[in-house]
Amino acid sequence: MTFISYAQNFEDVMLMRALKDVKRGCYIDVGACAPDADSVTRLFYEQGWRGINIEPNPHYLSLLSEQRAGDKNLGLALSDAEGMQTFHVIGDTGLSSLSAEIAATHTTAGMSSVEISVSVLTLQKLWTDYIPTGCEVHFLKIDVEGLEASVIRGGDWAKHRPWIVVVEATAPASQEPSHKEWEPILLAHGYGFAYWDGLNRFYVADEHADLKNAFSAPPNVFDNFVLYSQVLIEQQAKDLITQRGTLVEERAMLVEERGRLVKNYATLVEECGVLNECLKEEKMLLMHEQYRSHTLESQVRILKRPLWEKILFRKTGRPVRLVRRALFHTSGKPRTIFCRIVLHKNGRPRRAFHEWMINPDYPALPGVVAGVHYSGILEQESSRSPRTQYFMDRMDKKTSVDRVE
Repeated sequence: MTFISYAQNFEDVMLMRALKDVKRGCYIDVGACAPDADSVTRLFYEQGWRGINIEPNPHYLSLLSEQRAGDKNLGLALSDAEGMQTFHVIGDTGLSSLSAEIAATHTTAGMSSVEISVSVLTLQKLWTDYIPTGCEVHFLKIDVEGLEASVIRGGDWAKHRPWIVVVEATAPASQEPSHKEWEPILLAHGYGFAYWDGLNRFYVADEHADLKNAFSAPPNVFDNFVLYSQVLIEQQAKDLITQRGTLVEERAMLVEERGRLVKNYATLVEECGVLNECLKEEKMLLMHEQYRSHTLESQVRILKRPLWEKILFRKTGRPVRLVRRALFHTSGKPRTIFCRIVLHKNGRPRRAFHEWMINPDYPALPGVVAGVHYSGILEQESSRSPRTQYFMDRMDKKTSVDRVE
C-alpha cells in the first residue's frame, strides 16, 4: 500500500521498511518540530502508532497539541541534567536550540532569536515518567540542533532500550559530521551502526539485529511511497480545479444574469419609448387645449369689445380702412391729427397710449404679429410696418413709465 513520506530526508521510509510488521507501535521524537512537514513520526501516527513528542518551541507545540492529540506533546527540552535553561527560539524554524553559541550563528546570519525559559529533563527521567513499564519503544529520534550528545548522555541505555535510534549527525545547517562525540556511547551499550543517509545515522539494538537488513539500500521505488510535498501540490491542483469549476459555474450564472438584465433593459427602453410617446401625446393635447383656451379667450374678448372698437377696428386689431386713411398717410406715416391724439409736442407718448401699447392683450399695431407688443418683449423686427416703426422709435426714447405724463 502506498504511503506518504513526511520526513525531510526519507527517515520515515527507512523506519517503516524496518518496522512494517509492527502494529500500533510507540516512538519518542526529541525535537519534533512541526506535526506534519519534515516530521519523522507523522507517517506512523497515521498508521495508528502513538508516542511522545518533545518540542519546547511554543509555536510548534501548539500545532502538535492541535493536530496530534493522540500523542503526549511536551513543551520541554532534554539534556544530561535536569533544571531550567534558556531556550533560543529561532523564529518559526527547526533551528531552535539550548546552545547560545549555535543561536548566535543564526542571528549573525540575519535570523531572529527569542529567549525563553524551559524545563529540562534527562532522557532517563522522561522514560521513567512517561513510558509505562513493559512498553516497547520501537524507535527514538533525536534532533536537537547540536546538543545530541547531551541528550544521549542523559539516557539509561542499559535499562531503556529503543529498538532503533535515529540521530542527526551533522552540525546545524551544515554537512560537517558530529557523531564522534556521542556515537561511542551507543556502540558501548549494544547498538550497532546500520545506515547513514547524509544527515542522520541509524543504530539498531543488538537484540533486534535482524532489522539491520532493512537498511541495506536507500529509499527506492519498491518502498512504494509518495512525498508529502507532492501530495500538497496535487491537493493544491485539485483545489484549483475545484475553484475553477466554481468560477465557471459562477461565470455562467453571471452570463445568465447579464442576459436577464439586458432583456430587462430592452423592456425598460421599450417602455420608456412608449411613455415618451404618451408624454408627447399629452403635451400635444395640452398645447391643443391651451390653443383652444386661448382661441376661446380671444373670441370672448372680441365678442366683448365695445361698439366703438368694433366700428373702428377689425378682429385682428387693425383699424378699418377709413380710420387708417384718416390717421395715416399712404406711406404709413401718421397724420398730424393722429400724432396730436397719441403724442405730446415733444414726441413722448401719452400715458393712455403708452399703457395701451404695452398691454399684452393688445393684438398688434399694423404689420405686427398678434400678441407682440411694445417694450421689447417678443418683437419681430422684420415684420414692422413704417407706421409701427415710427411709434417704436419714439416710444423707445421714453420707455420708463415714471417719465410718461
